[in-house]
Amino acid sequence: MAPKYRILLLFVISMIVTWFVFRPILKIAQQKGIVDNPDARKLQRVPIPVLGGVAVFFGIVVGLCFFKTMLSFTSLFAVLTAMIVMLYLGTIDDILNLSPFLRLGIEVVVVTLLIYGTHYSMCNFQGLWGIDQLPIIFSVPLSILTMVGIINAINMIDGVDGLVSGFCIVACTLFGVIFFCEHEYSFAALAAVTVGALIPFFLHNVFGIKSKMFMGDGGTMMLGIVMSSFVIALCKYRIEYNFLLNHQFGVLAFSLAVLAVPIFDTLRVMIYRVLHGHSPFFPDKNHLHHIFIEFGFSHIGTTMSEIVLELFVVAVWALVWSAGAPVDIQLYCVIAASLLVTFGVAAFLKRELKRKSLCSRAIRALASGTHIEWDGFWLKIQNFVDGKSAVLALLLVLPIFASCSMFETAVEEEEAGYGPDGLYYTPNPTCIAIFGDIQVYTENEELVQNYVNSLQWLKDRQLRDADISCILHTGDVANTNMGHQWRRFQSNTSIVSDCIPYYTSTGNHDYDWNAEEVITDRNSSGLNQHYDFPYLAKNLLAAYEEGKLDNAVFSNRFAGQNMDIMMLEFAPREDVLKWAGEYLAAHKDTRHILVTHEFLWRDGTLFTDKPYSERQFRDLSASSPYEIWSRLVAPNDNIACVLCGHVSNFVRVVELTSMKGKVPAVEFNLQDEKDGGDGWIMLWNAKNPDDSVSVSIYNTVSGKYYQNRPVYAKFKFR
Repeated sequence: MAPKYRILLLFVISMIVTWFVFRPILKIAQQKGIVDNPDARKLQRVPIPVLGGVAVFFGIVVGLCFFKTMLSFTSLFAVLTAMIVMLYLGTIDDILNLSPFLRLGIEVVVVTLLIYGTHYSMCNFQGLWGIDQLPIIFSVPLSILTMVGIINAINMIDGVDGLVSGFCIVACTLFGVIFFCEHEYSFAALAAVTVGALIPFFLHNVFGIKSKMFMGDGGTMMLGIVMSSFVIALCKYRIEYNFLLNHQFGVLAFSLAVLAVPIFDTLRVMIYRVLHGHSPFFPDKNHLHHIFIEFGFSHIGTTMSEIVLELFVVAVWALVWSAGAPVDIQLYCVIAASLLVTFGVAAFLKRELKRKSLCSRAIRALASGTHIEWDGFWLKIQNFVDGKSAVLALLLVLPIFASCSMFETAVEEEEAGYGPDGLYYTPNPTCIAIFGDIQVYTENEELVQNYVNSLQWLKDRQLRDADISCILHTGDVANTNMGHQWRRFQSNTSIVSDCIPYYTSTGNHDYDWNAEEVITDRNSSGLNQHYDFPYLAKNLLAAYEEGKLDNAVFSNRFAGQNMDIMMLEFAPREDVLKWAGEYLAAHKDTRHILVTHEFLWRDGTLFTDKPYSERQFRDLSASSPYEIWSRLVAPNDNIACVLCGHVSNFVRVVELTSMKGKVPAVEFNLQDEKDGGDGWIMLWNAKNPDDSVSVSIYNTVSGKYYQNRPVYAKFKFR
């Protein structure tokens, strides 16, 4: 089923679930006396149940679990765990009135564990103030401060009916649209189910009399976790947001704009309390919503007024961003607009409260117009919410959406996802990922984290976009062909073993050398002992030697056509060249990508100047790059491209001319880069209208492109 329909179904299911569990939870709160009692600073006149957050959480969790197969729960699991803790903590606070400092301490611990569990933090500053990647020593404390601030800001604006739920519906919608457009479906799904779960609560909270229930601290703190997780998810470094990167989309400015009113109003109130000698947690009636109520606005009028102010800040950001402003100007404009709608509006309204000017009378007239509690439309909604007809109406919704789901499933022939064999299926892959010479990674236990980051980035992209055909590696898996290096490679590569095929050739460092750097045994490589991932057996078409994969052909799809992968060992033996030539001649109708270790020299020509094969296989059969060219590539026009590594060029894309057309040859080598590769990967993307393949060199740690070029080069397969 298409993601947009799945997201819609998640939304509907969470809404229906929340609606059905709302009344049982309301009854429990009433029977157990879990209520918010009125006092001098509260606006209600009777005790109101405060377990609304439990109903909302129930709808969120059931909605996510219903379509768990579309989600990457590696990140959402930590978020859901933090939501549970916040819900539990807030509910205890509703019952026992915990100390603000105890609550604050627990919040710090929870968000710290959330950052640890997701590896997300506010580390990507997009060049703001000259900062691109903020070091962990700064990004983690900043993330903790931001997340705790958001949790408490959401909690502290919960003062009138519908304010928190209405605000979070708008905020989740805005965040969800961005996540969905960038194919980050896990967080788009979280946004959708949160909106779906909040709508029934909003209706009961605003319109209900018999069914009115407050969110409670448990609900507001849980929603604070959701909002803060959206912020750090936008600022994470692993996921490549093409649109955000290429269009100067200021993620910090956007996030601040969406959360401007609660953040800046809470900041304003805390400053006011400190200036008047009180604790910043001292309760009072100085929030913006209290001022609106004092002016005569109804609860729904106050809620809608603050949402309009919020949307004004978002509109300011959108205008500045669409005008092409850099990320720092976007942030400054958002801060200015946020100060205007909180500090400025509060000061203006307080002044007008004491006056009888024309402006004051106009505001009071507007406030009076928001009292629509007794008109016909309001009463109809109220009767619907409090009555049993709502349940019957929602029951009619279920078969409608079930039929839509069945129809959508019927018309789609193929769908990305895990199959019965436990392997991920990608119906139309348009990307190939490439590593070259990862030997320093596997040799050094500290540097291997760069490799792990890249693999996790690729897995996240695959589960999000389902567009990766395979991962190719050009050889030199190990640096000294030692068992622990191969085991490290095997263990780390298993990150992608169930969702992306991974094919590697052997390099000269993958064999045992003697003191003269001569390889005396072709069977010394650890490849076949530590290279046993499930896709290899599933996709294997042919192998030179039974039970060995250093010379093999694997089935593969790329850009809507069969594009098989032929892996050849370093300096292939005479018999291997003969086998490969016969296989290519027998499969002329299938195009192949040939991957071997040694092929191009530093100047982009064929490696002819005393190639390593001559020196390192002194007494064994070995071929030169020229022989690979003359016997396999040049005469067989079903070799669409050659990929190699070995020499220390980092990256090179050239075209070699043969009698049967130009052949693209691509070289990629990480070993001489900082920290053994520094997180760089090569991506071939085949989405161009001219049938060319775009080559991108992307850093999965910093989130940057090589030489700031999203497209480093282009080529066309022969």
